[in-house]
Amino acid sequence: MSSPEEGGGLLPAKEPMLLVGRGGVGKTRAAVELALKIAAPRKGKDLVWMGQPIIAQGVSVVLTYEESTDRMHRAIQNIADAAGVSPQEVGDRMIVKSFQDPDIVPMPLVSNNAKTRMPSATPEYLAITAELRVIRERLGDIGCIVVDNAGTALAVEGNDYQSSNQAMKWLQRWSSEFGALVILIAHTNKGALKFESDDPSDDVLEAAAMGSTGWVSAVRLAMVMWSISEEGEARIAESLGDEEFKPGISRRRYIKARTVKSNVDGAYTGSITLRRAGGTLEDVTRAIKGARLQEMNTEIADFAAAVGRCWTRQTPVQKSGKNGVFEQRGALGCRFATMSKSALAMLTDRALAIGALRLEPVAPHVEGGRGRWLYDCSGRGRRETHLELFLKAKRASEKARVPFKLGTMGEWRRFLEPCMAGMSDEDLAAAITELEAARHLAVQDGYIVRSSAA
Repeated sequence: MSSPEEGGGLLPAKEPMLLVGRGGVGKTRAAVELALKIAAPRKGKDLVWMGQPIIAQGVSVVLTYEESTDRMHRAIQNIADAAGVSPQEVGDRMIVKSFQDPDIVPMPLVSNNAKTRMPSATPEYLAITAELRVIRERLGDIGCIVVDNAGTALAVEGNDYQSSNQAMKWLQRWSSEFGALVILIAHTNKGALKFESDDPSDDVLEAAAMGSTGWVSAVRLAMVMWSISEEGEARIAESLGDEEFKPGISRRRYIKARTVKSNVDGAYTGSITLRRAGGTLEDVTRAIKGARLQEMNTEIADFAAAVGRCWTRQTPVQKSGKNGVFEQRGALGCRFATMSKSALAMLTDRALAIGALRLEPVAPHVEGGRGRWLYDCSGRGRRETHLELFLKAKRASEKARVPFKLGTMGEWRRFLEPCMAGMSDEDLAAAITELEAARHLAVQDGYIVRSSAA
């Protein structure tokens, strides 16, 4: 499966892979969803898993030591409904064998040989291999085999690298013989991935996978799934406008996945943010990035406007120093007054980089005003300040029964605050024209009024 964003592959098509995570995070659902979609007919439409298009096709076989056949079939029905896939169309191309059914004695696929003391195939493995050959002859190529889970299916010491490597060779044989993706599901140990982290490091995730078993050393690709914090989920839901998310109730609606080991050329190794949508996992990574970019752009625009308001009120700011944005942060408004020095510095650099702000060598009305002063390129902050001060002056002039008209600036100028009272008639008229163009003010019969569109 390829990643449109990175141009690489998400999973190897004909290799065993490991899917690791805490119980209940959704590993089995994720693996079964992929198996179902590999088995489903395409009918001219693309099917995706974790946001990536599925290339592999064929019969899927799920071997579960965790769930009964009835529970697995209900889960498959739920996943099929959410994915818009008809189980009838899939037919017997989706095969489930449960070792949890009452009439079946659960036997591992691999266990230590009493004589050689090395992991060897059990009679169960040999019997299933024979069944897989019959399935291929009767139904066609096998596309996916899911084994849930490693601790029960492979009855060897998983934390011993030699044992796990030897045990994994038997699953590798299935991949080689049938040309299928084999997904081995493994749980983390009690201490690993017990945390809920929004952005854990690769080292932490690798330690969690390694702490679970030594299986990660025996596969070409290992993926970890984990839960994020309640606060992290709430932030994501808010940024995406997710009205179905209920803070404190909708836990684990958002989870993450990342490939922590890959010997597959061009494999996609970025973190994927997933939203549970019915029985499927919807990739919302790109949507979150878009929302964050929009939020960042909005913050930059608001910051530039705040800088513009300071300039208009004749209290301009600089990047640093006694007139720096951090030192004068109180003048920028409540939103920016509580920001750290580093956050304000980063915001300033971003605003300068995209052209929302520029540096002016001289600030008018500032004694000895030469320097590197920040100036709002959009003019939004200037317009907002002019509008606020014009409307304030208008209320005061009307209260004093002085007409607020273009032709009588000399009469109502005294109601303006100092930063505008010193402007020439031409500059005041230009400010009114600018506010007219922005549809904030209007001029009716010579009177200056607030625009109905404002």
